[in-house]
Amino acid sequence: MRTRAGRSLAVLFALAGLVGCINPVDSGGANASRIGALLPFTGDFAVSGINIERALILAAEAATRAGGIEGRPVAVISADTHDAATPFVELDRAVTAAQHLMQDIGVIGVMGPETTDIAQRAVAIARNTQTVNFIGGLLPPTAYSAYDRCTFHILPSVSSLSQTLAKRMRADGIGRVQVLYNLDTYGATLGRAVADDFKALGGDPGLPISFQPSAVTYQGLIRDALTTQPQAIVLVAYPETAARIMQEYLVIGSTVKWYFAPTLQSQGFLNNVPQTLVDGAIGVAPGLSADPARAFADLFQQRFSGDVPLTGAYYYYDSMALLLLAVTAAEHAAGATPSYRQICDQIPQVAGPGGEVVTWDQLDRGIRLAQSGVMVNYEGLTGPVEIDDNGEGKAPLVELWTIRAGRIETLSP
Repeated sequence: MRTRAGRSLAVLFALAGLVGCINPVDSGGANASRIGALLPFTGDFAVSGINIERALILAAEAATRAGGIEGRPVAVISADTHDAATPFVELDRAVTAAQHLMQDIGVIGVMGPETTDIAQRAVAIARNTQTVNFIGGLLPPTAYSAYDRCTFHILPSVSSLSQTLAKRMRADGIGRVQVLYNLDTYGATLGRAVADDFKALGGDPGLPISFQPSAVTYQGLIRDALTTQPQAIVLVAYPETAARIMQEYLVIGSTVKWYFAPTLQSQGFLNNVPQTLVDGAIGVAPGLSADPARAFADLFQQRFSGDVPLTGAYYYYDSMALLLLAVTAAEHAAGATPSYRQICDQIPQVAGPGGEVVTWDQLDRGIRLAQSGVMVNYEGLTGPVEIDDNGEGKAPLVELWTIRAGRIETLSP
């Protein structure tokens, strides 16, 4: 069993501004090869924005050390989605930011966004502007249904997460569960999937109950959840709201077992709830390759003054690595600046078996190999990242975690 504190899935990028501020993190000069990052720097997910951006910077620096793209340094250009999951005015700002990155600046590719509503629009913009797009977040396939073999998503699917959690609850002897979920696309998709998978395994999930993150109190929600006398409650929420729910649950005084969504794999959440209330709770999350993840965390902390990488940082680093390797391989094959389609076709190649293995800490070496025409096989921080015909990772890792003495611990397989 290994310990991993301070990780969270409440992801990801960008900076404040009236219409989606554009932030040239490392401009590399006017001649730089630019990769866009479309994620929230403001709103509920802002805490993770800079953290994930730093993972992209590490990958960009590795590529630059190897000579860059077409001899130019690699720069990360970030745009703020303003956490536009719900308010329409914020969604408009996110769309404006996406258009600015892909239409006005003309980035080679875009990392993100994180939420379903924005992703559906960003994918369409990427397709129209012929921009390679790596979607982040734990999203349903409908979030990127405009896929045309140039949209990719390497995080675990909602179904793989829900099935893993449902199986664990049944293995724990839970027969009746109540699912509480945040009223947004992510919450509804994961919450209902957990209930369906639990029922398919012979359990009684009752009817999932939704809640608004802006509610004045959650005592009514908690009492409704306890009406069916569940043995366990599954909480699909973001850290701030979840902490409020747990604090009000403590006042009511009931005792059930808790299971948590990936968004609550966060030390910030734990710091705001009574330790005795959550000790022994179990959650599900995207998994990581243990040894590479530890080495990456060490490098990350050294490079960024002790900052600890969040879960999303590992997946975004791998996504960026795949894009950089694909652009380089496509450039060599074309003998000139590669087309959008040539880059897209290379991504499954650099992620697949058959080439020379390149690990996350050998990205600069991998770029040099691709520059010389050698086929590479990238194996990253999140395990082998082979891409299927739908642009998704073939077998992304999923892990279970628990809480002991106020710390997050990954459960051994």
